[in-house]
Amino acid sequence: MLKTFEAISLSIMTLLLFALCGCSDSAAAPENTSGPRETVIESAPGLSTDFDTAASLRMASFMGGNRALVSGDRLWCFDFDENASPVLACYTLADGAPGNFTLLQTDCVPEYLCMEGDRLYYINDNGSASVESIGTDGKDHQVLVDEPCGYLQICAGELYFCDAAGRFCKAALDGSGRQVLIDDVCCYPFVFDGRVLYQSGKDGESLHLLELEDGTDRKLTSTVSYAPVIIENTLYYTQKTGEGNRICSLELESGVTQVFDSPLIQGAAEFIPVPGQGWTVRAVPADERVSQSSIPLSELGSGAWHQGGYSGYRLCDWAGEQRVDAFYENGGRLRSFVLVNADGSETEYMAGVVRQK
Repeated sequence: MLKTFEAISLSIMTLLLFALCGCSDSAAAPENTSGPRETVIESAPGLSTDFDTAASLRMASFMGGNRALVSGDRLWCFDFDENASPVLACYTLADGAPGNFTLLQTDCVPEYLCMEGDRLYYINDNGSASVESIGTDGKDHQVLVDEPCGYLQICAGELYFCDAAGRFCKAALDGSGRQVLIDDVCCYPFVFDGRVLYQSGKDGESLHLLELEDGTDRKLTSTVSYAPVIIENTLYYTQKTGEGNRICSLELESGVTQVFDSPLIQGAAEFIPVPGQGWTVRAVPADERVSQSSIPLSELGSGAWHQGGYSGYRLCDWAGEQRVDAFYENGGRLRSFVLVNADGSETEYMAGVVRQK
């Protein structure tokens, strides 16, 4: 049983980390330097967004895989049952702590969890990666798109996702009427303000912005770029290299770009608003350190990262005003999920077992 649990956990961790590699791994590594580079203005795209904190949180959670969501006093999430098999589960929330574990679907690794009305929608990453739906009461399970898919999102009552060929599509909530919006391999496609921000597999894994109304497609970056998140009209993303990855930023109005090299990191950076500190960047350095480190976004250029108090990876999903951290050990084994409240208090839970920290 334990071996089964470890195998599933390691597989999930591997998928999470390699998802940061985008469409391919063929790009040459940029030259390694230390400290933030000089600001470079390549163009002035003159773009603006309606992003507020809530919109940035939705985007950050989407880039992390959306394995949890909260609505009212319910938490729906990826979890394990007593046999260490992956399931879709539901908890009630009381005073910031999950309880009353309910199993909704077995043999299920739900990612990109969305809710519309009284139904949940998700990619079942149990090997099939199909788009599926189920009632919030665990009834009426349906397979909507029976092929390997990714990057599921619901906007204005429609499904947006990448199909088995990597093309970006939209369809009705029952999976019917599928239309191809980007007829090419793409990654990280995020819909907002009538636009799609995505990584182009055809154009060197750079970031593009597609206007859905008129089809205008703008190239935003000229380097291999991953896991974009927009905060206050600035686009942050991770640039992959051979020695480690770099955090970069692009001001969407002016076109000012900046690359931060200290430190080089593993995987992609996460962006988290911390009470009293504002937005904070969290990542695992690419050197010999094994603890996650963090730095206020406003101080990113200083390179003064603070080492965290725990070892391994914590990959977060946003669930309303709370966040859910998936806590992985250094070997890749999933240890637990941690529900973090607005006041910083934490509750660990998994397989129906809840423990206050």
